[in-house]
Amino acid sequence: MLRREPTRLDVKDGLADEYEAYRDKLLEARARRAEAARSPPPGTSAEEHYVARAKAEREARLGINRR
Repeated sequence: MLRREPTRLDVKDGLADEYEAYRDKLLEARARRAEAARSPPPGTSAEEHYVARAKAEREARLGINRR
C-alpha cells in the first residue's frame, strides 16, 4: 500500500484549515531548501558545490533522508 498525504476529506472539519496552512508552510520550506541546494553558498568553490549537489541527488535517488 502506498503512503500518501492526508487530503482535506481525511482531516476533521475543525482542523482542515489548520492542516492546510501547516501543509502550505511545509511545501514552502521544502521549496526554499531545494532552491538553497541549487545555489552555492558564498565562499565555496565550484567543485565543492558540484560534489555536494551530486551527493544530494544520489541520496534523493536512493531515498536517503538527510536531516
